[in-house]
Amino acid sequence: MILVMRFACLSAYPESNLITLAADPWPPFADPDAEGEGLAIRIVRAAFESRGYEVEMKFLPWARAMQSVQEGLFDIIPTIWKSREREEKYDFSDPFLINTIVIIKRAADQFEYTGLNSLSGKKIGLIRGYSYDEEFLAAANYQKVTVSYLIQSLFLLTSYRIDLAVEDLIVARMLLNRQEESLRNSITFVDNPLSQKPLHIAVSKSSPRGREILDIFNTGLREIRNNGTYDALIREYHITPESIPPLK
Repeated sequence: MILVMRFACLSAYPESNLITLAADPWPPFADPDAEGEGLAIRIVRAAFESRGYEVEMKFLPWARAMQSVQEGLFDIIPTIWKSREREEKYDFSDPFLINTIVIIKRAADQFEYTGLNSLSGKKIGLIRGYSYDEEFLAAANYQKVTVSYLIQSLFLLTSYRIDLAVEDLIVARMLLNRQEESLRNSITFVDNPLSQKPLHIAVSKSSPRGREILDIFNTGLREIRNNGTYDALIREYHITPESIPPLK
């Protein structure tokens, strides 16, 4: 029994150069079908590899990924936004990308976003477990309809079961590029973004090596931004300047 318990502990927090990641599929940032498993995973991997560490990625449903990191089954969540609630459980790295969160509507809809008041009476599709702008989430003037994946929101939108959906602009464009032309032509993006969210990696506050992992990543991130590796990666994805956080 003692040997089994010791092995389990070492598996959760290995004394090695291996860093384990868990997150949900979120193309193009985390994509099990893409080269290097998506842009965010490639950046995270490059930052750790620049410091001599290996990265192993596991794709899980979002809520399960967060819980698995909290329980110490994996070291980090590689694609996460901050919130007050999450900061009670996780410590966060420096930001390495910035997500522009947009509202999606039916193509014939004349709706324009002019602030939270303009959402009054709307049914809005949100991804379960995601951390949107806290003021937006706290607003009570619209109805939240939670789903597991964006594609579910889009089908609800086109079938008039919800009025709007919310997602990162790049993620939504990537998903739409993979869909039938009829779906692509039936929806569009609202001009004014809902918010911008810096993207981080996070470790559980209970992790005995959490702060060490964040320090390794932050140092590696600065290194790959200085040596051109970071710029080379984001150019492959046609990332706009506003999606890149200031260098720390």
